[in-house]
Amino acid sequence: LGDEGVTVVSRCIATGCPWVTTLWLSTNDITPAGAKVLGEGLAMSQSVTELSVANNPIKSDGLAALVAAVAGTECPLAKLDITTCQVIRLPFELCDLEDLKVIVLEDNNILFPQREVISRGITATIDFLQRTRETQSPPKTPQVDSSLSAGRQRRKLLPELDQVPHPMDDWRHSRNQHQDSFASMDSSLLLAGSVTGQGG
Repeated sequence: LGDEGVTVVSRCIATGCPWVTTLWLSTNDITPAGAKVLGEGLAMSQSVTELSVANNPIKSDGLAALVAAVAGTECPLAKLDITTCQVIRLPFELCDLEDLKVIVLEDNNILFPQREVISRGITATIDFLQRTRETQSPPKTPQVDSSLSAGRQRRKLLPELDQVPHPMDDWRHSRNQHQDSFASMDSSLLLAGSVTGQGG
């Protein structure tokens, strides 16, 4: 089939074929790109419960893309066979396949999780992936009401703005001083005129 053939299969699964419950696609030269497309088709399926992509070089990236596409959808995938797929790392998204009960991992040199974890079975493997994902996830940032935040910022800034001199303040102050001087001078002239008039 190759990736082109898998693309056709994916489209058929996505647009219909509710009677298909098992997909055996082993030894079909499916690459990571083809695995991603297959996952996108499975994400639209509500009937496929078993999938085999054994003996295809989908590698870790292809498995991660396939699983990530299916995770959180209504696809009831319960069994996944990735025998001899050149996978060295299991993706965290396996934790999100709620119906997954069996995963066949033979002939893969898997380095993560460690062999002793995988040897304890799928439940222990999923639990390990879940715990590891939680410890590696960055802490959630508390959500703050943006309107309240803006209000606090305004209340904080307004007193500071009140203390900052306006560029026009010096000019106004100087102008007021000149007006006071002119007013005093006018009063003096008027007073002098009155005295002079009385004297004449």
